[in-house]
Amino acid sequence: MTIKQQAVSGIKWSGASMGMKTGLQFVTLAVLARLLSPSDFGLMGMVMVVIGFAQLFADMGISNAIVYRQDTTREELFSLYWLNILVGIVVFFIVCGACPLI
Repeated sequence: MTIKQQAVSGIKWSGASMGMKTGLQFVTLAVLARLLSPSDFGLMGMVMVVIGFAQLFADMGISNAIVYRQDTTREELFSLYWLNILVGIVVFFIVCGACPLI
């Protein structure tokens, strides 16, 4: 398989994955819109925005760095695991502290 064929195959799989994810999110929102009252649905929308930003900051690219560098030692992986846990806890407390403002 050539590089071009691998790239085309990767684009196809990524596109299919993104399409399925978008479709499932649309169905989920449609079901929730029918089940929740308008005020609850609006509150859920605001919370989802905050959670989305928190998830962006929590990862910090650590997962991508682990995948990119294949020659990481066990100690480095151990340290990155606990760093990821620590950052997740810090983001949790920031979101909880910001709740009254949000």
